[in-house]
Amino acid sequence: MSWIKRNLFFAVGGAVTLVLMGLAFFYLFSKIREEAQVSEELSAKVEQLGGIVQQEPFPSETNVVAVAREKERLQQFLATARSYFSPVASQGVPADVRSFLAFLENSIAELSRDATNSGVVLPQGYSFAFAAHRKKPNLNPHSFEPWTTQLNEIKTICGILFGAHINALESIRRVPVALQDAPSVADLLPTTMATNMAMNAVFTPYELAFRGFSGELAAVMEGFIKATNCFILKSVNVEPARYVMQSTSTFSTAPGAAPASPIFVPSFERQKSSAEIMAERYGLNRPAVAPPPPVYLPLPNRAPDTNMVPTIALAEKPLRIVMLIEVVKFRSDKR
Repeated sequence: MSWIKRNLFFAVGGAVTLVLMGLAFFYLFSKIREEAQVSEELSAKVEQLGGIVQQEPFPSETNVVAVAREKERLQQFLATARSYFSPVASQGVPADVRSFLAFLENSIAELSRDATNSGVVLPQGYSFAFAAHRKKPNLNPHSFEPWTTQLNEIKTICGILFGAHINALESIRRVPVALQDAPSVADLLPTTMATNMAMNAVFTPYELAFRGFSGELAAVMEGFIKATNCFILKSVNVEPARYVMQSTSTFSTAPGAAPASPIFVPSFERQKSSAEIMAERYGLNRPAVAPPPPVYLPLPNRAPDTNMVPTIALAEKPLRIVMLIEVVKFRSDKR
């Protein structure tokens, strides 16, 4: 201890030197480790750069401009495609029960009038899948929005059906969207709406049952294809309709009619060649026997038929079509 007291400054300086040397070694080792990490990252970037340089096509300025142009075209295509998944037009959601019932009755009256103008037969007092709601004065206001959306979609669907001039509309079935939509109601389907979270879209199914011929079926399918909204045709079931279309055409002849006089049709002679015409003109090569007289073939006698109509080769039968479609639209929220 006496030595330390005599050499205090030397001892303190040695201790400080040892501490500083320890810190210097720690700093050195940490920097060596960081340098190794930076070297690894640099090697990875160099390898990635070599892969980019060797890519086809090469990322030159021309190719980068071409990629930017294609990206712009893709965005335009997506904007156009997204317009086909837009919801049907709506005039707003009713605020109270009275407004909703008025909207429901006006929609049913409008659809019934359009069906009459298009020559489409409807069931007596048909309510277009909302028969139960016309009898309920205590409707839940929170259900007005999905019901209004379904009514607008049914209007669009009926516009396509009536535009195709189908013979009759039997029924339209929808999915329940509220607690007051009882599953036992005949207007409802035993399923629910589906949501695709990846594309943020809602799939709403509808079942359509109508009658018509193959031409009307083709017109309905064409109408769904050309619609501005997205309709997916899931299934089509076609079967003969239960009723029979009777024709008033007859093919009977008039009884007791007098037989018609025979009609004689002369047979056509063969065209003479130029050599034969010259021989006859100058008396050369005259035939020894005169040619036979023309033959007249009588047609069979039959009574005149005043009710004669063309024979029907193919009589198309009326069909009953059950079609399941889905209305696809993007969700308005971003949840």
